[in-house]
Amino acid sequence: MPARAVTPATTAALPPRGVRAAPRRGEGPAARQARRSVTRLRATLAVAALAVGLPACAPPHPTRFYTLEPAAAPGPPAASPAAAAKGPPVGLGPVDLAAYLDRAEIVTRLGEHQVGMAEFDRWAEPLQGMVAGLLADRLHAALGGRGVVRLPARGGAEPEYGVAVAVDRLDADETGRVVLDARWRVYRVGDGRTVRSGRRVAVEQGAPPPDYPAVVAAVGRAVGDLAGAVAPAVPAGRG
Repeated sequence: MPARAVTPATTAALPPRGVRAAPRRGEGPAARQARRSVTRLRATLAVAALAVGLPACAPPHPTRFYTLEPAAAPGPPAASPAAAAKGPPVGLGPVDLAAYLDRAEIVTRLGEHQVGMAEFDRWAEPLQGMVAGLLADRLHAALGGRGVVRLPARGGAEPEYGVAVAVDRLDADETGRVVLDARWRVYRVGDGRTVRSGRRVAVEQGAPPPDYPAVVAAVGRAVGDLAGAVAPAVPAGRG
């Protein structure tokens, strides 16, 4: 029986790479123009969508950091012989802050029971340490140059008297009014016995947020006010 011839299958030829395909069969000039317009419109919309998404990739808002001590603050006054004769160094510590202040963001008062956190304005260091350091400096000045030692003391003679402070509130309201509410006591370092105690509410006017430099300056003045209130309660010498 003679072999049957096999006819190869027909396939549509693809245009070589880089060669534009022939116009679609039956497509007139108007249809081709419409198809090109749709293609250009799609490309335009893609570029516009990319442009809309660019702000999300833009650099974030710069964060600003603050300290309580101004950069050009003068050093503490040198202790004179008269100041040294007023008594031995005074200890400072502990200095405690309310838990809501234990954060990097600057806290503002939004209402009677609500506080807010600044999004881009933060403390450069833990606020507790900065308050303690500034309070020591202001006490040194308020005591006429008498030495102030942070407690617990690290070597050297232990001060006879110490000052302990508990800050219950330290924030600014929406008008920039800064309130520092603190309890303090002067005690004998040796046995912890309280000599004097009191409470100080210091109010300093800054500027409404987001003018945080003015708020920070008002916080520093409030800490200085606290030091001025505590200094007269510190005994002048041993006894």
